[in-house]
Amino acid sequence: ALGKVDYLEIVAFADHQATAGVWYRLLNLGFRIPAAGGTDAMANYATLRGPVGLNRVYASVANGPLSSESWLDALRQGRT
Repeated sequence: ALGKVDYLEIVAFADHQATAGVWYRLLNLGFRIPAAGGTDAMANYATLRGPVGLNRVYASVANGPLSSESWLDALRQGRT
């Protein structure tokens, strides 16, 4: 939004429905914010929400070699 946000993590450790509600509200206001999902390494909470790596985001990287920068560019451009 306004060039300050690269993406919004919709599916994560928090309440997915509430986060999705915020994302849809932003979309309805005209902000085009790419969606993402992920988990970090809070393995001690795995029994509560599932194993680390359960939530993932895939990005369509442009032709060429895969790199962290090309993957992040795809995420920023909403190719998820």
